[in-house]
Amino acid sequence: MKKQALIIGGTSGLGFELALTLSSEHDVFVVGREDPKADNFQFRRLNLADDTLEKDLTVLVDSLPEIDLVIYAAGYYQEVNRDTSVIPAKS
Repeated sequence: MKKQALIIGGTSGLGFELALTLSSEHDVFVVGREDPKADNFQFRRLNLADDTLEKDLTVLVDSLPEIDLVIYAAGYYQEVNRDTSVIPAKS
């Protein structure tokens, strides 16, 4: 039986690449904001910035099997509107 891995922040970047690599030897569960729509692992939606994080974590943990490996690879996301009109022109 394969070991179980949980990757927090496994929907993109380093976490996603780790999920793909581990999926050959592990049953991998990834959590994040957006579903990466990959067949190699199972996705669970979790936004670490939500006000309901405590409840969401309880639901997540209750839905998972016993986990053998946990990787925290969550990045930092900040939505920014850039107003380039306020940037002074180079002289």
